[in-house]
Amino acid sequence: MAKLSFKWFFIIILAVLMLSGKGLFCKESLSHASEVKLIMATHVMPAYKDLWPSFQGFVDYVNEHGKGIVQIDFHHSGTLLKYRGLLPGLQAGTADLAFLHCSGIFTTYPILGIWELPFLNRHPDDIYKHVKIDSSLYKLMNQELAKKDLFIIAPGPLPVQNLWTTKKPVRTPADMKGLKIRTAGKIEAKTLEALGCAATSISSAELYMALQRGTVGGALCYPGTVHSRTLDEVLKYVTAANFGTYQMFIGCRRSFWNGLSQEARDVLIEAGKWYERDITVKCAKYIDEKYWPKFRKNLKIIELTAQEREGFQAKCGSLYDWWVDQVGTDVGKKALELIRAK
Repeated sequence: MAKLSFKWFFIIILAVLMLSGKGLFCKESLSHASEVKLIMATHVMPAYKDLWPSFQGFVDYVNEHGKGIVQIDFHHSGTLLKYRGLLPGLQAGTADLAFLHCSGIFTTYPILGIWELPFLNRHPDDIYKHVKIDSSLYKLMNQELAKKDLFIIAPGPLPVQNLWTTKKPVRTPADMKGLKIRTAGKIEAKTLEALGCAATSISSAELYMALQRGTVGGALCYPGTVHSRTLDEVLKYVTAANFGTYQMFIGCRRSFWNGLSQEARDVLIEAGKWYERDITVKCAKYIDEKYWPKFRKNLKIIELTAQEREGFQAKCGSLYDWWVDQVGTDVGKKALELIRAK
């Protein structure tokens, strides 16, 4: 009789706990127990108005659609990891996810150079079409990156880099002879070398004075750099063509990605699809509406004809060959074929 009473007492207590929402096996407790909290980092600050809405939007998308599955604790403005510390921090597990700049880690992952090569696409929409999630190039790149434990969740196509000069307009590679141009990445430096001019690397903070003094004759960069540093005050010309592109992609360790639940991966991929399209459209739109009207007042804009673009692209043949050597012939040629596809 005592045993029976204890049995019913236990059942009653368990029922009360479950009905009160505090039981060990209630839905809320199970949901909370299975929810994964991810740490995400970037050096980018909210002041980057062309980029920031898409960065924050990705985080918000995950936190809204991933309730009970996956959530993101977002550390921006270099508060967790500075620019050069993003990849090491990701590899060390300090962050689980990061917005990564492809140019800064090219030497470690040369396949990323396919995004930066010049004169292969003319507009962010063209780039997006070739690199988006589930595209053949996206799959090929992740196949290569897996060899060094990196995974692209989503690419982030930015507007193309233009050539900005102080003394003369540039319409042909011959016009570049004798120029010293500032650039920030290895692919960009090799591009300038292939086009017949000298490349130099100085910080963007020093660029205004260098252009003003004539230490350098121009810069290879995307419009956001010119705007943020008010370089249009000392520049005179811009050749509006694709001299290279950057991507701010969302990455993580491949081993970490494989360890996530399928539900968490699904949420992150759907958020990635939102992000890759959002940054493609909104970043270009912001720059077109906010930056270019000012540039048109201060600079002479050089628009290349199709024949002139072909002249530049022909000069870059040695650059494409060099890059193929970096990644391996089969992979390099396949990637070029995919990004050139109509």
